[in-house]
Amino acid sequence: MSVEWLGVLVSMGNVLVTLYIAHSVQKAGRNVGRMEQDRGIKDAWIAIDQAALDNEENLDLLDAMIHPDAHGQDRLTKRKRWLAYMLLNPLEAAWTSTTNGNMHPDALQSCERTMTSLVRDPEVFELIEGFVYSGAFRRRCIELRNQWLTACQAQATARPPSTCSVSPVQ
Repeated sequence: MSVEWLGVLVSMGNVLVTLYIAHSVQKAGRNVGRMEQDRGIKDAWIAIDQAALDNEENLDLLDAMIHPDAHGQDRLTKRKRWLAYMLLNPLEAAWTSTTNGNMHPDALQSCERTMTSLVRDPEVFELIEGFVYSGAFRRRCIELRNQWLTACQAQATARPPSTCSVSPVQ
C-alpha cells in the first residue's frame, strides 16, 4: 500500500469520526433542548398550580376554566385536584428523565413508589388518564394501578372489598 492511499484512508477515517462526533453532539443537543422545553412547561404548570392553591378565588376561577364539568364541587375536592397536579408534574418529569437515563437509576424506584401511591386514588388516577402526561408515564401508571388492583383482588378475603375502591385521601 502506498503512502498516498494510507493518507486517503486516514483522511476518510477522520471524516467518519468527525461525522460521528457531529451527529452525537447534535443528538445530545436535541435531547437537552427537549428536556429544557419539557422542564419549562412543567415549571409553568407548577406556577399555575401554586396560584390556584394560594388563593381561594384563584382556585375557583382556575378550576372552573380547566374543569368546567366539575362546577359546584367543594373547595377541598378542588384543592386535592390541584395538589395532585403539583405532585404529578414534577413526578412525570423525574420519571421520564430517569427512564431516559438522565438521572441516577435509583430515582426510578422512588418515582414509582410515589406513582404507586397516587394511582390508588380514583380522582388522581382520572387526572393521569385524562390530562397531558406522556403516553409512557400514563401506561406505567396504568400498569401500577392494575398491579395494585390485582393484589387487592387476591387479598379480597383478608380485607374488605371497599379497601381497594376507596381513595386513600378523603
